[in-house]
Order: sequence, then C-alpha cells, then structure tokens
Amino acid sequence: RKFASCDRAGVIKLWTTEHEDELDHIQAHKGEVLNLHYSPEFPSKLFSGGAFPDDTIKIWDVSDFSCERTMLGGGQNFAINCLTATRHGSGIQDSCRLYSVDDSAVLRSWDIDSGTCVQSVPAHELGVKSVIVWGNQVVTGSLDMSAKIWDGTTLNCLATMDCVGDSVMALESVGTWLLAAG
Repeated sequence: RKFASCDRAGVIKLWTTEHEDELDHIQAHKGEVLNLHYSPEFPSKLFSGGAFPDDTIKIWDVSDFSCERTMLGGGQNFAINCLTATRHGSGIQDSCRLYSVDDSAVLRSWDIDSGTCVQSVPAHELGVKSVIVWGNQVVTGSLDMSAKIWDGTTLNCLATMDCVGDSVMALESVGTWLLAAG
C-alpha cells in the first residue's frame, strides 16, 4: 500500500504504509500543492493541483513519478482547489475526464488524454472548494453555501441544494447518499 502527501513547498511525497518509509519525492509545483487525486479508473495516474504562482494541474505517471502533462487551471491567481476524474462510456467511445474547481467559481472539464479544457461553466457565485463524481454526475460545493449537481457529460446544472448557514468545503458520496460539510 502506498500513501501520497503534498505540502506548501510544492512537493509531493510517496510513502509506503507498511514500513512508513518515504519512497520518492518530487518538486511538483512552484507553489503549494492544494490537492491530490487518485482514481482506480486510472491506476497509472496521479493528479495534482497547485496554488499561486503556477495555478496548474499536473498529471503524473505513478510508475516513475514523471509528469505526463501540465495544464493551466483556473487562470492567473486562481489556485486549483479540488480535482476528480472519471471515465464516461465504455470501449472505443469512452471519454476520460478530469474536473477541476477553483476560486474563479468555474467548473472545468478536461480531456485527460490531450490535456485540453473541453468545457467550462460558471458554477457558483463564489469560489468552488470541492468537486466529486457521483455516478454519471458531477457535484460541486462552494463558498456561496450551495452544492450543485451537474450532468457529467454536458455540464448542465441538474439541481441546486441551498446549504444556508455554511459554505460547502467537502463532498462525499456513499451509494445513494451525497454528503456535504462546511
């Protein structure tokens, strides 16, 4: 079993949980690494999101920790707050998508293979802090005290939940349940 961690200096470290030994580390971003994402659907990849001054998304090959791709995330001065990845469809027609959110309040969909932003939509009134895949849908949580459910392919908004009283900083899905926390 492996464990990955990130820090304010832009370093990603890979550890073994069995012996608590550091296996490797890389200077991943110029600024703080705000998040890491691993998906069993992409077992050879690790995704990272950086803060100022680079504000980039990077895709890493976990076998040798080489950077496969770097994408400019939300634009200048918008740190990447959260990432999630999924595969839509099956076989030849499937699409591999990475979703990112940041303080520009925009939800972006990226093609994992090409590294291009294929779609972006204004998602919330204030910065978006969390994003998860929930079946064929994408869910975002924001400082504007709402969570929204989006069609994972079209990014059409399907529902808005008003979470009055607190920002939505974290999301989790468990079966038919969607959990939001401030």
